[in-house]
Amino acid sequence: MGHDSDRAALIYQHATRGADQKIADALDARVAEERGDDEDGAAGVLVPAG
Repeated sequence: MGHDSDRAALIYQHATRGADQKIADALDARVAEERGDDEDGAAGVLVPAG
């Protein structure tokens, strides 16, 4: 990605990981809102793999 060091790349990846999760959470909430899903059930909940 053009970083001068592996350390710089790791710092960047770590910083974006949190932002990616916030985006995913916001999209999930929007989809649930559009579908009219209630928050009580666990059906359809995505879980981390691995």
